[in-house]
Parts: sequence; structure tokens; C-alpha cells
Amino acid sequence: MRTRDTSEQTIVRGDDIQPGRLGSYHRLTTGPGEPHQRRLDLLHGSEAPHSRPPSMTNVRPSHTIAHLVQLTDFQIADVASPTRFEFAERHATDPNFSEFIPAQRPQETLVRPALATLAATIRTLGPSPRTGTAPQLAIATGDVIDNAQANELEWYLALLDGGEVGPLWPGDPEGLYSKDWPGADWFWSPEDRPDRVKTDWGFPTLPGLLAHTGLSSEGMGIPWLACHGNHEALVQGVLPPLVPPVGALNAITTGSSKPWDIPDGLPHEDLLAATLADPSLIFSGPAVAVRPDPARRLLAPGDFAAAHLAAKGAQPPGHGLSEDNARRGDAYYHWDGIDGLRIIVLDTAHPGGAAAGSIGAGQLEWLEDRLKEVSSHFIDPSGRPARHSGSTDAVVLIASHHGPDTLTNLLPCPTGETRYGGAEIVALLHRFPNVIGWISGHVHIHSVVPYPHPTTGGFWSITTASIMDWPSQARELEIVANEDGTISIWSTLVDHAGPVDALDDLDAHSAASLGALHREFASNHMWQIGMDPLRGTLLDRNVEMLVTIPEMA
Repeated sequence: MRTRDTSEQTIVRGDDIQPGRLGSYHRLTTGPGEPHQRRLDLLHGSEAPHSRPPSMTNVRPSHTIAHLVQLTDFQIADVASPTRFEFAERHATDPNFSEFIPAQRPQETLVRPALATLAATIRTLGPSPRTGTAPQLAIATGDVIDNAQANELEWYLALLDGGEVGPLWPGDPEGLYSKDWPGADWFWSPEDRPDRVKTDWGFPTLPGLLAHTGLSSEGMGIPWLACHGNHEALVQGVLPPLVPPVGALNAITTGSSKPWDIPDGLPHEDLLAATLADPSLIFSGPAVAVRPDPARRLLAPGDFAAAHLAAKGAQPPGHGLSEDNARRGDAYYHWDGIDGLRIIVLDTAHPGGAAAGSIGAGQLEWLEDRLKEVSSHFIDPSGRPARHSGSTDAVVLIASHHGPDTLTNLLPCPTGETRYGGAEIVALLHRFPNVIGWISGHVHIHSVVPYPHPTTGGFWSITTASIMDWPSQARELEIVANEDGTISIWSTLVDHAGPVDALDDLDAHSAASLGALHREFASNHMWQIGMDPLRGTLLDRNVEMLVTIPEMA
């Protein structure tokens, strides 16, 4: 039995064990598997002929083209960083703070062992019962870190590649986890002191839990590709670090003063616009001393690519990123390492700030060129069938942090380049019949949505929920050419192999045990009442998505 394959076994809500004023803390337990649901949305009602796809003419029937794993939105956080604005949580009911929420979660200190446990699980997944193949490649679709910091990026690379990860702090816990943090009763602490998370939601007291926060990771053991998200580009995924005076935010981040509340006179109306104009504004409130740390350096354009290129033993080299990416300061590229498949990775983070995404005019033009290279038949901009005689056909999978529905950020770009959103990108992809899917993260929700087109058939938008939040799962994607000329994309969610019941024999020295506690905390986070919103529906989880690549006249 492939026990972490959710088609065979799931993890569900168990018994309530501790009542709180507003809700009860529950354990987790195992439940029945979820069989795959067949999604025919792109076949029924489509005018596209269901003929054998031209790019598959040299592939034997029922052939597995690729077996991939997607994992996303780890948001590995340096929880004591001076430029984390946890205090925004106090204003969660104010719509002016919506861009700044969430800013703190009870499970955040435990996401590193959760990711190490997931990496070890992916390493041992083995052949699936659907295709008999094991995963060949993983894709991390962004927001892998929380605060655009170099030390967070170092931790993430060690966790996925394999290596040692240093402690969250060199001595006693800092920031809101310290003994004397002002207003600490607002946030969960493992220590034996009152806080609203214990009182209102029944979270447990676990003294000394955070005393040992270093760990080692085996890594995933398979090649993997990297994707750039807004939390890699922007402070807390929102604020641009290069707004004049350049270096001001970096000085706060690496410095010795951490604010614990908003400043007096902060303009709540148009708060996002005010902080985009002066990002240091929100960090000018009352503060507490912390240890300064130059390793918290904010990432400059190009640093994301450079760190992957410098990673020892990275497979593929740079995890898909190139010297050109490092030089240009961007993170979009294509990868052809699996025969018959092209993966196109977009860089959707907006350098001007705000959480939603978009791409620049140059990237949109580059995307069209990369699509033409692997498409002998397509639709030209005027709507007429066209050919590209120099192409070698392949199926195409798009990967980005933001999906089509969150590419809505058309704020002015610091470089002056025009930005384009989801509608323009979808229109371009709909001109190419061999685009079969677009994988993304960002919204922390499992979602599978068809994007049909009457001539080219359309593609599937596949959004995977986060590792940080419940249900803390990865998604396997098996792409199969069928005998009838259709292509199946089999989606199967994967739980990490940490113990299901986290509080039984909790071991603060075990990554698997702490990773299990992370998952249980995530399921109990006050937003997750009922547990279902972020899981999506049955049609968003274990599904077989059918698609065709029609002949073009």
C-alpha cells in the first residue's frame, strides 16, 4: 500500500481533545482513500476534434509522458525578523489590512521540519498504481520563503536538496516567542503562559518545544525546478525592497530593532498605497531589541537565480535557472529535460509590490516565442491557423506562482515596462493546442479549473494548496498519452509521512514528529474551521483530467 497516496488513505479530522472559548482543538486521524474523479470538461461541448494529437504520433499508445510532483507555498520564515509585521494580525477585521494578512500562524516555526519530512516522502514515493512509474521531477511553484531574505533562501535549498539547516535563533527564542515580548498574549506560545490561541481555540502547552530548531534533510532525491513568487521578491510578499531610499528596508531587516505594533498615526485608509510609497512606514512603531543578523539580507534582483546556480549538486543545474536569469534579475525560463514535454516557468512577481502578480511585455513576447518552438500548428493573432515548420512538437505545461485568476496586478512597474495579467496570457495560450496545463500556487487552495477554447480545445489550470497551511500536501501529476488520442493528466494528492497523531510520543528532536505537529496545528488554525475550504472539492483533488490536441486545418 502506498500509504501517503490519498487515493488509498486520507488524513481527516479526529476527536476534539481541548475546548476553547471559540472552538475546540482536534487531533487528526486516517480516513478512506479518495478515488480519482474523471474530468471531461474539455471534451464535452468542445468543437475540437478528438483525433490523435500530432505531437504524439511517434509515441506508443498508453505511454507515460511524464511523472511530476508539485509542491508550493512553504513560506519558510525567519520568525524573529524585524520586517515581519505580525502585529497586523491584530487588525485582521479591518479591510485596509487585507494585503498584510496573514502575518503569523501558530504552525510557522514548524514548517521547516514539515518540509524536510515531505522531501523524504517524495524521495521514497516509488511507482504509482496508475502508471507504474515513479516521480521524475518536482516543481516548487513559489513562495518557498516568507520574507525575501537570504537566510530563508539558504534554508529552503538545504531542505529540498539535502543538507543541514541551522536553528531559528542562536540562543533563546526571540521576537514574539521571547519571554518579554509586548502583547505576546495575542500569539500562540508553547510555554506555560496564557495566550488567546490557547484560551480561544484550545491549543496545547508544550514547554521547551522550540529549544531545538536545527535539523537535517535528506532532500527529495529527484531533479527539481524552481519558481519565483511574490514572497521571494517582496518583503512579506507585499512591500518592494528597492523603493527609495534604497537600502532602508534592508537596514531594518538586518538591524537590532523589531517593531511590535503599528506606529501612531498610520493611515489605515489607502494603507497599501501608503506603504508601497514608503515601505519603512509600517515598521516605524514601538520596537524591542533583537540580535542583529547580516544573514537576513534582503534579496536583490538576480539573487534568487544566483543562489540556485550556486547550490551544490543542483539537478538540473540551477534548478532550471540560468546565468542569464541572474544577470537580468528575473526568473523565467523553459526546460526540455523530459522527451516530448516542454515546461515553461513564468516569473509573475510584480517588482512594484502587492501580492497579486503579472508579467512584463518582454516576458509575454518571450513566452510566445517559446510556444512556437514546440508547436507546428497554432492560431495566429488574427485568429487564422498557422504553421511553424521549424518546430519539434511537444506537449506544454506552464508553471508559475500565480495562476490565471490572481494575475491581476497592473500597478506601474519601476522599470516603466507595461504589465500584462491573466486574461492576456490565457488568450495567448489558447492559440496553441499543445498547451495542456498550467500549474500554480499562491492562493493556498486546491483547485482544478478548465479553460476551454472552441478551436484549440483549451487547457487545465491546476492550483495546489500550500505546505504552510492545511492540508500541507504535494500533488503528483502523471501525464499519459492514451490509445484514443486523448491525454490524461492524473492528479493525486500526497501527504507527508509524519505520524498522523502528532501528540502521541511527540519528539522535539524528530523532524517527522515536528512535521506532524505542524500539520495538526495547521488543521486547527482558527481560519480552518470545518477544514474544507483550502482542500477544495473532490473535483479539485484526485482527478483524471482529459484533454486533446486537435489537428489544425
